[in-house]
Amino acid sequence: MVPGGLAGSATYFYQNAPSTASITVNGTAYTHHVTTPGGESGATIAAGVAAAAAGDPLVTFSASANVVSFSSKVNTGASANVLGYILWLITDPPATFIATNLMSQINGFSWGANSLPLSATAAGGTITITCTVPGADGNSITLYAISKNANLAISPAVAPLTGGISDAVWNVTVDFSALGISQLKQAWLTFAPQIQNATGGNPWPVVDYQDTEWLVTVTNWSVADPNGVRPLRIAGGRRWSPEHRSDIGAG
Repeated sequence: MVPGGLAGSATYFYQNAPSTASITVNGTAYTHHVTTPGGESGATIAAGVAAAAAGDPLVTFSASANVVSFSSKVNTGASANVLGYILWLITDPPATFIATNLMSQINGFSWGANSLPLSATAAGGTITITCTVPGADGNSITLYAISKNANLAISPAVAPLTGGISDAVWNVTVDFSALGISQLKQAWLTFAPQIQNATGGNPWPVVDYQDTEWLVTVTNWSVADPNGVRPLRIAGGRRWSPEHRSDIGAG
């Protein structure tokens, strides 16, 4: 079980003088001295203890009748021991704090050059995670949530990314100078079916590739070269040239 909570209280009763009443935070005692002849009521003592503890940097205190209530001043995610009670040092609702913390970790992660980087936003207890590389490749990513027990969990536990579409304008440039060549005899543009994504699971399922229909739509082809334009052949289609604009077949 996760111990403690977001707030707590301590109750004080009449004490005769001379005596003391205190409250502790992580071992630091804040003390009220009872000096009134004949003693002081629980309400007076509670007010005195709350005033003595007002300067604590982590916990805020208030008194009502003979009860001192306390909660966190800070939003660090740590904890403080108040009279043996484990107080969570957060000011946000727990779900909001956790979501914000996970968002910061995702956005602060150093993604490798060959990876598909992720970014995250948080609204309340909901995290939205997006692949920052446009296109369908992000659909290959599946998110997994692991919980030690049922006291703290993320739903859904398995979440594949969806919605990526590789619908873009492609510009192919051949830099003769950089390649150290003076002419290009032949160039090919090859289409292949998209790699299928697993449907999720832990461990990752291994399945055979499933036959599927796929379509490539090619429009607005153009070729430009300051030294002249030659016919271009596309793999899977027919010969294309500026003078012969035939349709390109599916792969």
